[in-house]
Parts: sequence; structure tokens; C-alpha cells
Amino acid sequence: MSEPINVRMSSKEVLPLFPTLLWKSQLSPETYEPLNRRIMAKMDELTASEPPLKPRGMWQTDQRFNEIEGMEDLDRIMRGTAKASLDSLKVRYDDFAITGC
Repeated sequence: MSEPINVRMSSKEVLPLFPTLLWKSQLSPETYEPLNRRIMAKMDELTASEPPLKPRGMWQTDQRFNEIEGMEDLDRIMRGTAKASLDSLKVRYDDFAITGC
């Protein structure tokens, strides 16, 4: 599991969603542009041996996509953002898990 990192965001919002809050964070371009390229390259690698999609078809990645080799930056960003959210609520924790990426 990667260590969380602090990431520059171009915006952050806390939105009420049902009885819970939803944290919306926008990564800055210098963070998301190279990250998007790495994600797309990994997706191309993972789907290279798959048959072509039918119209309106879709693929589903493993729910631990952030933990696979090459996605360490994604995992660190996700963990850093989750940590910032928990810290803003003053939640005390030893660790946390990210599920269903």
C-alpha cells in the first residue's frame, strides 16, 4: 500500500449528499495530465488481449485498480485525498481502506 501524499488541487468542495458528505476534489493540470496518460496506457495494456467491444459495451477493471503495478501515483493521490477528508472531520484513525476503485 502506498503512502498518501499531499496534492495541489485546483478546487475542493464538501457537498451534502443524502445523510453523508461527499468530497469533490479537482486535481491540478500538472497532476492530472501525466496521471491520465499513465491510466490510459495501463487500460490499453490491460485490454489489449480483450475482444473488441460491441456497441455500447464496456469493460470493468479490477476493483483494486489503484493497487496494480504502475498505478502507485493514483493510489497515493487517492490515499492523500481520503486522509485530508478524514482529517478535516477530525476523525481519529490508525489506517483506512480504499475499496471499489
